[in-house]
Amino acid sequence: MRNTLGMITVGAALLLGVTACGSTHEAQAPSVPTELPPNTVLVRDMQFTPDHLTVKAGQTVTWKFDDQGIPHDVTGTGQAAGMLKSSTIANGTFSYVFKDPGTYDYMCSLHPQMTASVTVVP
Repeated sequence: MRNTLGMITVGAALLLGVTACGSTHEAQAPSVPTELPPNTVLVRDMQFTPDHLTVKAGQTVTWKFDDQGIPHDVTGTGQAAGMLKSSTIANGTFSYVFKDPGTYDYMCSLHPQMTASVTVVP
């Protein structure tokens, strides 16, 4: 009986030790702010977040570049081609005032799979 009780105690201690060790080594996902300031697009993890934003005419949209030093840009496509263009930015912000209603598509010219849009309403 004494051996059985000792084995149960040792087994429980090992189980607690393994559980504790497992919890201290868990990988954590990169922290993404749950709330961005109004009319802000976060450029992180090789994507624009949100990938669609609606604003009123005359409002400013700000892109916040924070992708571990990876450079990106904002380049208008379609209706926005030639009017929406940032420099290449690794960390920092770019802002643009949208004056006219419409849908403005854009991408990162360095990473063409990164696409998004802004819809401007009256």
